[in-house]
Amino acid sequence: MILFKKAINALLGMFRWPKRRPVQRSSPRPVVQLKHWTGPDRPPPLMWKHCHPRTRATFKAELTCSNGHGVSLRKHSIAGDGRVSPSVVCLAASCSFHDFVRLEGWATGAL
Repeated sequence: MILFKKAINALLGMFRWPKRRPVQRSSPRPVVQLKHWTGPDRPPPLMWKHCHPRTRATFKAELTCSNGHGVSLRKHSIAGDGRVSPSVVCLAASCSFHDFVRLEGWATGAL
């Protein structure tokens, strides 16, 4: 009986598919560096500015996507070095902006 099982396993081993190799992911998406804007109005495309100090804990910062739409970082977290997570998606209709961003000059600490 043991010989029979070994023979069957040997035959089945000949017809098994090769093991799958782990899928190698492509290199991670680049992080878009957004420069700090200190002007009084909305920042130009691909720039960011602080929110009012009273609302900073909720809205953190605001930026302008590459297509000129305003984006608030309300549901995001910002690391001490300015990296925003999760990725930023512009919610304007038909806008394709969706990137990982880092706020250059962010000195407020983690929020």
